[in-house]
Amino acid sequence: MERKTLPPTPSLNHLKQQASGLHEEIHRKTPSALDRLARYHPRYAQGGPVDAGAVKLADALLVVAREYGFSSWPTLKAHVEELNLSQEETVNALIKDLCANRFEKAAARLAAFPDLKHASIHSAATACDPDALSRWIERRPQAFDQRGGPLNATPLWYVCHSRIHTTGAPYAEGKMRCAILLLERGADPSASVSWPRPPHPPLSALYGACGQACHPPLARLLIERGAEIDDNESLYHSTEHRDHECTRMLLERGARIDGTNAVFHMLDHEDLEGLNLMLAYGPDPRERLAGFGTLLHFAVIRGRGTAILDRLIGYGVEIDAKNEEGFTAYQLAMRRGYTYAAERLAQHGADTQISARDRFLASCSRGDEAAIHAQLAASPSLIESLTPNEMHVIANAAQQGRLNTLRTLLDAGFDVNSRGEHGGTPLHWAAWFGRIDALRLLLNRGASMEIRCKTFGCTPFMWAAHGAEHCRNPEGDYVAVIRALAEAGSSLALRNKWNELLLPETNREAMDCLLALGAESPDD
Repeated sequence: MERKTLPPTPSLNHLKQQASGLHEEIHRKTPSALDRLARYHPRYAQGGPVDAGAVKLADALLVVAREYGFSSWPTLKAHVEELNLSQEETVNALIKDLCANRFEKAAARLAAFPDLKHASIHSAATACDPDALSRWIERRPQAFDQRGGPLNATPLWYVCHSRIHTTGAPYAEGKMRCAILLLERGADPSASVSWPRPPHPPLSALYGACGQACHPPLARLLIERGAEIDDNESLYHSTEHRDHECTRMLLERGARIDGTNAVFHMLDHEDLEGLNLMLAYGPDPRERLAGFGTLLHFAVIRGRGTAILDRLIGYGVEIDAKNEEGFTAYQLAMRRGYTYAAERLAQHGADTQISARDRFLASCSRGDEAAIHAQLAASPSLIESLTPNEMHVIANAAQQGRLNTLRTLLDAGFDVNSRGEHGGTPLHWAAWFGRIDALRLLLNRGASMEIRCKTFGCTPFMWAAHGAEHCRNPEGDYVAVIRALAEAGSSLALRNKWNELLLPETNREAMDCLLALGAESPDD
C-alpha cells in the first residue's frame, strides 16, 4: 500500500484533525473515505457492507496511523511526540528508559542522536559511560553530586538505578567505574529520591543496587563507603531476586529485619533457602503484617509448601495465633482449599476446630458441589453474608484457572462481579494471571468488563496489560486474554487512577497485540 510521509516536525493536532475529518466522511458514506477504511483497517479489509454509524473515531485514528506506515495510533502518537521533544525532554526520556529496562527505546534514541548520553552529567551516569562522566566533571567539578534529570536525583543515584549493565559486560564494568569515580569525588552514598506518591519512603541509591539492579559489587561498594543500610527498602526489595547475595550482604552488615516486612516478602516466593537466610539473623517470630497476620498466616495465604510451613513452625511462629479477623493458619488453609497445608498444620498439633462458615468456604475452595448445596440448603443466606475477604474464594478459583470450581460457585449463586482483594472482581484476577479459559467462562456468565478495582482504579483490560509485564504467570496467555476482552467490547483505555499508562513495555508480544488493537489512553 502507498504510504504517506510525515513532515520533519509533524503536528499531532493536525493528524487528529485528519482523523476527525475522515470519521465525518465515513459517517456521510463518502466513497473515498470508505475505500480508505477498507484498505487500512483490518476489521473492514474483508469487504462487504459497512455500518458507517458504528465506525468510531478510534477506527479513523487507526486508518490515519496506518496510512503513514504505523501499526496503530499510539505508535504514531508516540513517534510524533518524540520528534517534538526538546533536547532536555529527549535526554530525560533516555534516562527513564535506561532505568526501566526499556533498552530498545533507549537504543533507538541513541541511534537517532548518538551524542545523547553525553548531553548531561545525569545521562552520562545513567548510560554508565565513565569517559563521558569524567569529561563532565572536568568541565564542572561541582556537578558530581548535583541533582537533576527527570527524577531530580544525583549522578550516583542514576548509576545505581540504571539497568544498562544487564545488556553486556562493558556496561557492567562501566557501572562500577562510574560509581567509584563519583564516590572518590565525594558523592553521597546514601543519596535518595522522594517517591511521588506519599507516604512511600524515599528510594535510595542502595535500593537501586540491591533491588532494582541486583548488583552485589555495587551494593558492597556503597556499603563500604557508608551508605545507610536501614532505608526501609533495600533489604525488602533484595528478596525479589533468587540470587541472595545482596540480601546476605545487608544482613551481615546488620540490616534491621523487624518492621521492614522483608521476611514476608521472601515468602512471596517458594524459596526455602532465602527464608533460611532471613531466619538465621533472628527476626521476631511474633511479627505481623497488617491485613494478613503472622508469617504462618502469610505463608498459607501465598500457598507456600509444607517445607516452608515446617520451617516457620520450627522457628517458633505460634501455630494457633489468630489474625485480625480472628482466624488461625489452619482455618485459612481450610477456607482456601489448601488441604495439604491444613493436614501439615494438624500434624504439628494445630487446633483443627472450624466453624460451619469455615467448612462452607472449604467446600467452595474445593469446588465440592454436593457439600455446597447441602450447606446452602441448611443456611440459604450464607453467600450473602460473606465478607469481601471471604468472597475472594471465587477470585482464587479464577486466578488459579480452576474452571470446575469456578463454574460450581457461579451455579451456586456467587455474584460474578463480587469484589475481593484490591476490590478486584474474578474477571480482574483471571486477567492478571492470564487465565484465558476462566476469563471466557466469566464473560459468558455476564462479568462486567468496565468495573474498576478499588485500589488502582483499573478495569480487567488494564490488569491484563499490566499483568503481562509484572505478573507474567508462565501458565498465562496474556495475548489471548487481551484479545478476548477487546473482542467482547472492553474499553481499551490503559490509564489508572494516577493517570499512569499501563503498557507491557518489555513484553513485546503483549505490547504488539495492544498496539494492533489500537489500545488508547483517555486523552486520545
